[in-house]
Amino acid sequence: MTITFERPVGAWADIEELEYIAALHQTCTPELRRDGSVSATDIVHFLSSRYGIKVSIEEVQETIIKGLCGGGGDFEDECIDLTEVTAIILIPFLVKAAANEQTDAFEIEDIIQMVLDMILLDATGDTTPKILDKTLVQQMFGAYGETELVMNRDDVIKQMIDAASSGEVDEDGNPKACIFDKQAFARALTMDVRKYDVGNESSVSAHYFDVIQPCNNSPKSNSSARSDIRNIATTSEEDSHLLSGGSGTDREGSYSAMPLEDDDEEMPAPNDDGIREVDRIFTWPSIDYTADSHRSKLFYIVLWLCAIFTYLSYMVQVDVHNFHASCSNFVCQVENGVITWTVIMIQLCFLGTIFITCASVGQSIYSSSKLATLFGMTTIAFCTILPNYYEVETPLFNTTEDTFGGETRKGSLVTGCILISLHFCHLLRLMIPDRLLVKYKMLHRIFTPGLSKAEYQTKQAALYKVKSMVKNAYDVHNHEGESFMTGSLLSSGSAYGKALLHFSMMKGLALEEVGGFMWTWKRILTRKLFTEDGVRLQSRVIAGNVTQLLVCIYFASFVFFRYSESSSGVVSSINVFFGLRRSLEGQSMPSLTDDFLVGDDDFTIEQLVMSYFPKAWVFDVSDMFASICAVLACLSIALVYIPSTVSTVLKLRSGAIQSLQGKKFLRLRKTEEQVTMLYGGFFWGILLTALAIYGFVFLVVFLITWNVTRVYSVPLVATLCGLFITVGFKTLVLTCLKSNFHVAFYRKKPAQANFTIVVLECWNLGLTLGYMFVRATKLVLASFLYIGRIDTPFISPEAGEIFGSELDAYPTAFLKDVVSHEAHHHPYLERLGVMYMMKLRYGDSFAKTSGSCWRLLFVFALMPWMRKYRLMQQHENDGTSFTFGQFRMQYKPEKRHSVAKEHKHCQEEDSLYETISSVKMSQLEFEISDIKEENVALKKKVEELETKLKGDLFDIIKLSQTDVSLFKES
Repeated sequence: MTITFERPVGAWADIEELEYIAALHQTCTPELRRDGSVSATDIVHFLSSRYGIKVSIEEVQETIIKGLCGGGGDFEDECIDLTEVTAIILIPFLVKAAANEQTDAFEIEDIIQMVLDMILLDATGDTTPKILDKTLVQQMFGAYGETELVMNRDDVIKQMIDAASSGEVDEDGNPKACIFDKQAFARALTMDVRKYDVGNESSVSAHYFDVIQPCNNSPKSNSSARSDIRNIATTSEEDSHLLSGGSGTDREGSYSAMPLEDDDEEMPAPNDDGIREVDRIFTWPSIDYTADSHRSKLFYIVLWLCAIFTYLSYMVQVDVHNFHASCSNFVCQVENGVITWTVIMIQLCFLGTIFITCASVGQSIYSSSKLATLFGMTTIAFCTILPNYYEVETPLFNTTEDTFGGETRKGSLVTGCILISLHFCHLLRLMIPDRLLVKYKMLHRIFTPGLSKAEYQTKQAALYKVKSMVKNAYDVHNHEGESFMTGSLLSSGSAYGKALLHFSMMKGLALEEVGGFMWTWKRILTRKLFTEDGVRLQSRVIAGNVTQLLVCIYFASFVFFRYSESSSGVVSSINVFFGLRRSLEGQSMPSLTDDFLVGDDDFTIEQLVMSYFPKAWVFDVSDMFASICAVLACLSIALVYIPSTVSTVLKLRSGAIQSLQGKKFLRLRKTEEQVTMLYGGFFWGILLTALAIYGFVFLVVFLITWNVTRVYSVPLVATLCGLFITVGFKTLVLTCLKSNFHVAFYRKKPAQANFTIVVLECWNLGLTLGYMFVRATKLVLASFLYIGRIDTPFISPEAGEIFGSELDAYPTAFLKDVVSHEAHHHPYLERLGVMYMMKLRYGDSFAKTSGSCWRLLFVFALMPWMRKYRLMQQHENDGTSFTFGQFRMQYKPEKRHSVAKEHKHCQEEDSLYETISSVKMSQLEFEISDIKEENVALKKKVEELETKLKGDLFDIIKLSQTDVSLFKES
């Protein structure tokens, strides 16, 4: 899998990403709903897994779907379709736009006014503001084929008109008629969502605490300021630099965390403001590596390094063979093997789990308990410091022996001390008086948890991506300078049709190259990868990559110090290279074995054998080359993991790796426990790669330098060098002849080209032997390198399966980890989660059906291509009310059913998917053809008018000339 790739840019890229988040959000089995809809069950599982919120399917249907869905949740098993998801994501953008906050970097003109003009043009034929009444509302929705949203729903229409009205009354006390202008449209879009605080987007805080805050009447908080400040968690992530674009607004409560001793503690009871109670379940957040609810990635990284060092120091040297010390037969050896792996299982599953779990206590973002922090510190000290002072020997744990020369014990001690210091920093934070944190803002930043910083970056990414989506839609309407603001489209009579036509023409036109090694690290250093692309790297990948880098550093330092501490130092290394050169020229180097060759007369059999024994410099030069190659191989693997992860995420989002419409994506939704193999794969994989590369290079160099095999290996190397020179000459000749004989797949000079092909085919009959030898060598080296590359498949998909079983499951497990993490932290899903929690928290006071209908109308006008994701669930729409300007649509589309509604358990057949897709495509194709016919008709009408105008002018000029001549005669 290559790192660099080209991804689409513009509205088509936004469609791919929206389909991707729909595939992530869905939890139905065994198939995905290809229409991209989200059901109540999906929302229940998302809230539980991401935020630990306990909610029932009925509550989601009555609360979330009823308000956020344009249909109002009036039907059983009603879903939120992808168009409605887009409208939900746009809520913060619309709140800002209604408050006249400009879209800064994107330079979009007044977006609300532009969309209003499009709606009025499509519905009424001109952009003049009209009186907002029931008829106009039905006209506007009918223009986009959405009559069912306002059909027989007088109460919803009345709420929509009330939301747009300013509330002014006339002299008689009657409400004034609402003129549907920009201000009225802005009120209609945002009246029901004004409880959303746009200031949260610039605060360094977690999404959960932006919404779920303690009620004022809660006995756990004397004041909101105290509850906000009391639970600022300790930062243990990289704090040496500030976040790009500033470190966030220093608002009261920006760095807050809710006071929860336990994760399953319930929220306070509802207060007089109608705030609802939200129940939580116990999720064990300190070891939640999927939702990353632990305070800091640094603690997680060091904790697993400490676990590795502790295991290698005190557990790996346990002698399990003592159970059968005199074992000689095969059955007995099998028993030893079973005992060995059973002991390893008990050591890691029992002792390892206890250590990781207990050491993490107090590191949850929700924890504010000093006792929990002290317990975590005690556990780490007991497992990493005390074994250095007390000798204990048990079948599972042994501190009396030192297998690795004390290096791993030092690592265990150092990492343990780092973990204790991180716990101590949090403990120190809990002892700092709240008034100091209020007074000194710098303390806020110092003690802000790494999780809050990461979620701040996700907020900035969501803000950037939504603005980019709106800008891309604006560019479709503004295609080649045709803009509503300039009035060039007002005469065409169809904004909807023009946008669809431009959208279909723009597919595949704009591409950008992303995902390279330098591109990724540059985006990381500038923080744009986090604040614009919204990529949030998994803790598991970061920890594994840091472990790999430490392995590389250890190997490099081991090689360096081994040669620098030798008797002759650098001079010895130089002599080794010159010795190799003289050896290849037929000269021999003096060595310790030369002392046995005292003369021909005293030559014995023992001395003859020793004369064939490899000399010391042969081992030295082989070891040197092998060590350097092993270190370089490890570095090449370790440095590419983060760029590879970023590239995989971007491929999923851009559609390069199919999600909603791809069948292979379904494999990633099964056996999620495979991701637990990754961290061990990171560590052991790079170790095995280093050993394999070392052994291969050592063997090759040894065979070249040893005097016994040199007589065979040197001629072989010389032959290969001759082959390379010959192939280079052949390539040069072919480069010159290709431009003369061939162009692409065709021959400019067939006779000469045919003759050249015969010559080359004869020549290659001999060359291919060398090619096969080189190919085998490259495949062996590549297989060694890819032992440590568990992020990408080495075997092709066609050859990677035997009888339905994968030969290499690690790349799939890696992809599962990426997708699982994205399902919890994609910027769009995080924003959806905030809206879900706002709806649960405030109920009918936030996001009403009337407001959702207005926002759907906004999406229909700005992004008409999203209509293909609409689900018709109420009345049959015959399509006759669907108009493009002054031209009425004559085609009657088939009803698009909600797959979730008709198939409760999502066990759909492929034929149903194909039918739905074909209906959608036929509708879109017919609409585009209808637009083209409309344009042709308009052009003909313009030509007729121009012809008629020219004729009228000619007649006028002729009459004028006649009148002038008559006047002169008179």
